[in-house]
Amino acid sequence: MGEGKALLYFTHFHEAFKPVTQAKQGKITVSNQTENITKFGEKLKTQLQFNGIETDMLDVEVPHTGAYNSIRPHVKKQMQEKKYDLIIDLH
Repeated sequence: MGEGKALLYFTHFHEAFKPVTQAKQGKITVSNQTENITKFGEKLKTQLQFNGIETDMLDVEVPHTGAYNSIRPHVKKQMQEKKYDLIIDLH
């Protein structure tokens, strides 16, 4: 079993991937409130924990415009509260 602590977060939490979602007109959309990158994050968290890596997911939704600047204080605060060996911004 592994050791360590991981932090997962999503600067663009709404990002979805073809062919997961489609707009009503049949066009592919890259944004979805429920079918998005956070579902992959849950699966990754499960796998990391299965391998003995304590894993936290930062549950913060920030606006798309200025997302990197908006998420940064939340990540910084989390890093001050806990030491992590691995930090991943999933896209």
